[in-house]
Amino acid sequence: MDDYKQLYVLALEYLFSKTTSAQQCKPIEFFYRNKSEQYYKNILKSASGEMIPYIKDNNGDQGSVINGGISGLFYSTLLSQRSKPPPISFYGPVRLHLKANIMFTDNCNIYFSDFYCHYQQHYVTIVLTHKGSQEDVFCNHFLLQMNKHDNPFLKITRNINGLNVVMATMAVVVEVFYTESVNVRSLLQWGHGYISKTVLMGRGRSKPEGIPKNENCNKCNLSHKK
Repeated sequence: MDDYKQLYVLALEYLFSKTTSAQQCKPIEFFYRNKSEQYYKNILKSASGEMIPYIKDNNGDQGSVINGGISGLFYSTLLSQRSKPPPISFYGPVRLHLKANIMFTDNCNIYFSDFYCHYQQHYVTIVLTHKGSQEDVFCNHFLLQMNKHDNPFLKITRNINGLNVVMATMAVVVEVFYTESVNVRSLLQWGHGYISKTVLMGRGRSKPEGIPKNENCNKCNLSHKK
């Protein structure tokens, strides 16, 4: 827990070293996830239409307690300068967009999990659990819980109509590790999401084992601060 607190402080220091405009949170209408066309075809053809969580790989900090410890699915919140998701993807040409305020609700708990980089872009990993779930109990024991309504990375606010609005900072890439399965078919049918195509870059898929963090970075490694 002490290490997580120190890593959280490093993430804050990095965030507040950016310009004021970058620090500010922007409204996030959708969480999104890029995969192959076959990946989504298999889900929509399945009897349940469910996108099932799988065990967390070793991406990011190798010492992270959630690596191999809990299951979930990654979603991104990154927006381009036009306040839309980037038009390219390294993880697949098909992008699933799901309403952020349908997934991130008052029934969720939110945990700081990681701060790392892959030589250029810095990332903060947020674990989003349902209160009382097995994953929530695990995270409550091992991770740093944040106030879902008041933190600098990812939070819920309410608009003038009293509806929940999800906000995320653009100073780092906030990636959400959501620990619940998602019924893609149902959400699409109810208009709570949609599928789009993106330009594919690189190998077009994530490495099964994940990519370790850059251990030489003096901004996101505890070893450089001890």
